[in-house]
Amino acid sequence: MNREYQIDDIDIAIIKRLQQDGRSPYADIAAELGFAASTIQQRANRMIDSGVLKIRAVTDPMVLGVPITGTLGFKIEGPYLRTAAKKIAEFEEIGWVAICAGPYDILAELACSSNEHLLNMIESLSKIEGVRSTETFLYLKIEKNTFQWGLP
Repeated sequence: MNREYQIDDIDIAIIKRLQQDGRSPYADIAAELGFAASTIQQRANRMIDSGVLKIRAVTDPMVLGVPITGTLGFKIEGPYLRTAAKKIAEFEEIGWVAICAGPYDILAELACSSNEHLLNMIESLSKIEGVRSTETFLYLKIEKNTFQWGLP
């Protein structure tokens, strides 16, 4: 992502509208904001190209037959922090990875098809060089799943 990209009020309005419905036509957004559709499309494309904005489909893992979801907390030996995070991120079952401050050095979200699959994942992840310990937090019910950050 280009950290030098500066968003303005128009960009924020476009983002908010796309967060409501990522399939909104640029012409509709333009009409709401009082701009030409080409202006909105150019701005959205610039944000997408710079990494400021990503448009994705959000799914319900239960509906997709992936009933076991949760977060893993990792404690890592200092020199292995970045390499361990990269290795954890390589697993298909891992949806996101964050290097953190606090009681865990890394947090990662995972989705598994069964308890056996989860057990195999924990065993595999525990073997990554530098991993001292893991703690598993299983989700019983996902109450909100928007994958978006709030805007000012």
